[in-house]
Amino acid sequence: MLGRKTNSLLFPRIKHIKEMSVDECPKYLKKASIYELDWTALENQEKDLRGLPDRCDKLVKGFRFALTPHYLQAVRHFANLGLQERNRSWGFDTMIRDNIQIVNGAAIETSFMLLADCLYDEETKYWVSHDKWRVFTKPLMIYKYWAFQTGRGIVRGKSSIDKTIENTLTGSWSSIFTKAIAKDLSESLNELENKWEEHYVPLADVCGEATGPSIEPDKHEELNREIKKVKESYKYLVEFFGTDHSDALELKEKYDFL
Repeated sequence: MLGRKTNSLLFPRIKHIKEMSVDECPKYLKKASIYELDWTALENQEKDLRGLPDRCDKLVKGFRFALTPHYLQAVRHFANLGLQERNRSWGFDTMIRDNIQIVNGAAIETSFMLLADCLYDEETKYWVSHDKWRVFTKPLMIYKYWAFQTGRGIVRGKSSIDKTIENTLTGSWSSIFTKAIAKDLSESLNELENKWEEHYVPLADVCGEATGPSIEPDKHEELNREIKKVKESYKYLVEFFGTDHSDALELKEKYDFL
């Protein structure tokens, strides 16, 4: 079931809102029903600053989708595929596992792409106009999805939100309104992510003398992996180049545990 925990990865619940009446259901939306995404399960995982800026978050939570049974089936299929692939254990080394996870990311992205394709405007009884904020629908949902479920440094890359912002600001097709949204989104995301950095303790501070708030218990496993990687890197540098190599000296100076 979507929205259930699968190796700590969740998908928002696809919530049925209403059937479309005959009067409001044109031929191109025959048999469609209105749905929205319930993000509660994801948001309950993190009681901190993660997610989207308030204005964007309110927008995403207000998205409505006119889904036919065919579209709904496809959305659920690719969402479940992404969760299953994330949960599958192959036992390969890190590089191969990372490449396998491309399948997981692509399946999740496809699910949100299908939803974005059905973004519905209840005022016009039609698809949301490209002159409004349709172009940001998919990257905003993907950003919100990954913000609660992966490392802070890769959320923007997984969502392709920076590429969407750049294309909107430089594209001849963009309206004044969409360019204003792109600029505001870029500035508000930067501001929010700067707050993330203040909220979370940098690795060097935790490994040496902590200067920020104490690290959260569920971050310890991730931290231990990072410490191990640093130690291995230092070991390989010393074995290959010697202790006086510049990168080895830099690591030794930065991390007290070496």
